[in-house]
Amino acid sequence: FAYRYGAVPFELQLRVEKVKPRNSGAELIDAELTTSLLLLNWQAVYTIEDAGVFQLRVDLPDGFEVRSVQGKAIGDAQPAAIDAHHRVSDDSPTWLINLSKKAFGKVGVVIQLSRRLDDPNLLSPTGETSTIHVPLPHVTESDVEFSRGAVVVIAPDSLRINPGQLSGLRSVSFAEAYETIPMVRSSNQVRPVLAFAFSKGATDLSVTAERRRPLVTVNQLLQCEIEAGVVKYRARFFYNVKYSGVKLLRIDVPSGLSSDIRNTTSSLRQDELTPAPDDVPEDYTAWTIAGENELL
Repeated sequence: FAYRYGAVPFELQLRVEKVKPRNSGAELIDAELTTSLLLLNWQAVYTIEDAGVFQLRVDLPDGFEVRSVQGKAIGDAQPAAIDAHHRVSDDSPTWLINLSKKAFGKVGVVIQLSRRLDDPNLLSPTGETSTIHVPLPHVTESDVEFSRGAVVVIAPDSLRINPGQLSGLRSVSFAEAYETIPMVRSSNQVRPVLAFAFSKGATDLSVTAERRRPLVTVNQLLQCEIEAGVVKYRARFFYNVKYSGVKLLRIDVPSGLSSDIRNTTSSLRQDELTPAPDDVPEDYTAWTIAGENELL
């Protein structure tokens, strides 16, 4: 403000009022479910207007290990200058993120959480389904005027995933879920299977998961090399084991030639299957092929 005066003395009074920040948030949660682990990758873009802030708050679910809290450039948002983070109290879900400099405008934050799973229906194909509760991180509701976001459930092909209990969520396409914040994929062996959108308010998400049984296909190529006085055979088997691993593969070989056949794949070993299965053809011997680990 600027004022002109014509004579002295003069008097000027100002009314000073502290301006509070006006915040909003956009969130994306990639919930990666594997056979032994639940990983939550939470990305948020805070839009801070009117006044800057030196702290951000987020509500994180119990029972998870906080792997990392980092600032990240997301779209046109600058990475938040994160100095430290800690839980407000032992019985509170709220975590306080201290910033090394004032945040104003759009800033990005990413938090990674993990929880071990010890479900027998996920570790091996039992034919039974399990219900997995997926609690979601959120921007602390009292800190923002409004927020919106999406959660995408990601899983490997070995798991069959279906939605369970839903509250505060609506189904959307993957393109809509990743419209504001891009996906961060941790592995090429997982893929998105479910996507939901949410806004400010409580949410609840559960999914049902079943370990799929192994699907084994094989192509065989038999090469015959004929020379003077000798015939050499080379059999190649190209296996594709999907969804779940197997400990053994079986190949039936002519019994009269079993002592002359050599396995040239050094990473796999063969043994005669005893007692012989009932479906072995006459004059054939069943071999098992195994490696150091399950074959997948």
